[in-house]
Amino acid sequence: MLFWQYFHKVKKSTSPLQIDGANALPGNVTNNGTLDFEQIAGSTDIYLGSITGGNIVINSNTANTGTVLFSGFNTPINTFIQNGKLQLTNPGNLTGLITNNATLDLEGTGIFSGRFTGGNLVMNSTGPATITLQNVNTPAQTKIEQGIVILPNANNLAGSIINNGTIKFPNSGTFLIKAEQDKSFFKKIPVPLAEQQTS
Repeated sequence: MLFWQYFHKVKKSTSPLQIDGANALPGNVTNNGTLDFEQIAGSTDIYLGSITGGNIVINSNTANTGTVLFSGFNTPINTFIQNGKLQLTNPGNLTGLITNNATLDLEGTGIFSGRFTGGNLVMNSTGPATITLQNVNTPAQTKIEQGIVILPNANNLAGSIINNGTIKFPNSGTFLIKAEQDKSFFKKIPVPLAEQQTS
């Protein structure tokens, strides 16, 4: 697949702009409106540029369930993942508030400083890495495929967690874990010692 090597700036105004395939947008974007990335089912495209400001929508069309991959540094105000998957090659590739109705996939070693709510969160599906979650994140379900996830504060991650790696708690706090037998029950587990971990 051929990607644009020369980046130019695109200034986005207030009306929505729909991008059919992530690599159809070749440059950096100053966004005062909404960018809608659409990716057909079973396909993956990579966006190499950077988006500043505004809103990002991933697959607003329910028929589009493909994967959009961000490899640049993006700082929108809001991101809405409606269908399919948004994958980040580094956790630092996206900031702001993320409302998820599908899947966010964090890959690579780094710090995720965004705030995530709803949907599925997947980490380290492509290889072992160390991901730090900096803010309060409340996905419906999290799956840690491998590697290490660091939670500086116990409230950095809530919801149901499938853990095939290691979760580290460098500070004290209370971690909420949803019980396996009763999905409506939350159990508080104190984390009194620095550098506790569970796997």
